[in-house]
Amino acid sequence: MSDNPNQQAAWLLERVGFVTASQFKHLLPGKKGGYLAARDSYKWQLITERLTGRATEHYVNQAMQWGIDQEGFARAEFVQRMHLMVDLVGFIKHPVLMVGASPDGIINGGDGLVEFKCPTTNTHLQTIMDGMDPMHMPQLQGQMWMTGAKEVYFCSYDPRLPKGMDFFVDRIDRDQAYIDKLEAEVRLFLSEVDGTIEVLQEKAK
Repeated sequence: MSDNPNQQAAWLLERVGFVTASQFKHLLPGKKGGYLAARDSYKWQLITERLTGRATEHYVNQAMQWGIDQEGFARAEFVQRMHLMVDLVGFIKHPVLMVGASPDGIINGGDGLVEFKCPTTNTHLQTIMDGMDPMHMPQLQGQMWMTGAKEVYFCSYDPRLPKGMDFFVDRIDRDQAYIDKLEAEVRLFLSEVDGTIEVLQEKAK
């Protein structure tokens, strides 16, 4: 997301009513089975956006702003270390479903993607120690679903740390079986959104 207010507004407006890859994690069943409360909350958010045509207001806290401000530096670090050029890309929409994704960049002519995270220092250090948090997997596989890419480079960046410890990268390969299950959950969720809107419209007559 840009730090320019006008660009931020346009960025949000383009996504109104769409399920976005960053939210896919909320659509999947929890570890103990069953859906979490975040799924229902997100459903009502999309319903509201579709009926009003307005983007949901998002509060940007200090940590989130830090991530926005550092993304360009993370991209430059990736290019320098990996010797891969990154092309910026906008919101990529599914050809039929109201679903889309915004990878932080594409590489290798679109065969690869890159996703940058600039988290708190303790989260970054935990990522170095334990690897990428599995909570990011729905977003990354979802991006590959939207784009047809074969791989995503997941990067965590924190320039507050010493050189060598400031950058983490892991290549995540496309998992078609995972994507198929993800698509099924997204389609189910969209059907619930559409169904609820139909009921609301019927009640309003």
